[in-house]
Amino acid sequence: MQTNCSRKGKKMKNLNVTKEVVERFAEAAETIIVAKSKLSRELTRFIQDHRSMIEADAREQNPCAVGNLMVAIERVEFHQSKLDRLVVISSNKDGVYKITIPNTNESLNAQIEYIDGTFRRFLEEYEPYIYLAGVLFTQHMVAKLFKEKIEKSPEWSRRLDDLYSEITQATFDLVNLSSEYRFSIEPLDRSVDLCVKVEELDILTPRSDRYLTISQAKKMTFTDLLLQYLSRFA
Repeated sequence: MQTNCSRKGKKMKNLNVTKEVVERFAEAAETIIVAKSKLSRELTRFIQDHRSMIEADAREQNPCAVGNLMVAIERVEFHQSKLDRLVVISSNKDGVYKITIPNTNESLNAQIEYIDGTFRRFLEEYEPYIYLAGVLFTQHMVAKLFKEKIEKSPEWSRRLDDLYSEITQATFDLVNLSSEYRFSIEPLDRSVDLCVKVEELDILTPRSDRYLTISQAKKMTFTDLLLQYLSRFA
C-alpha cells in the first residue's frame, strides 16, 4: 500500500505534462545546446590559436605552473571534443541538431524524461568545460590576448554576444515554462536547475552579482561584462 502511494505520488508530479510543454522544452533545450556548443567552440579555438604564446608567457612568469596550465588546456580540448560529439550524433543529414525522441508513441511523461536526460547529458559535460575555461581566462596572457581580439575583431565579439543572447533567452523561456506550471514538472525543473547552474557569466566572472540585471537591461553585452572582469588579470 505504501509503495503504491509513493508511485502514485511520483506520477502526480508530472500530471501537467502536455504536448505543448514537451515541444517548448525540446525547442528551448535544442537552442541552448546548439548555442553553448558554438560558444564553447569559439572559446576553445581562441585558446588553441594562442596556445604557444600562452605557454611561453607561463614559462617566463612561473615555470613551475606550466605543466598544470597545459593539462588545463588539454582538458578543455577533451571536453570540447565530447560536446562536439554529443551535437553531431543528434544532428540530421543537413547538420541540424534535433532532440529526436526514439518512440513518439511513448507517453508524454516518457518523452519529457527523454528530453531532460538528453539535455542534462550535454550540460553535465559543459559544466567542467566552462569551469576550466574560466580558470584559463584568468591567466594574464589569456586575458590580455582576449581583450586584444575583442577590440580588434568586432565581428567576433558580436558573434559571442549573439550566442550568449540566444542562450539567455532560451534559458528564460525554460524558467518561465517551469514557473507557469508552478515548478510541478520534475524533469523540466531538474534541467532548469542545471542550466542555471552552468550560466556562463556566473562562472567566467565569479563573485560578480551584476551580470543578470545589466544583461537583461541590455546596457552591456556578454563581452563587455567579460572584459570588465578580465581587465584585472590582463
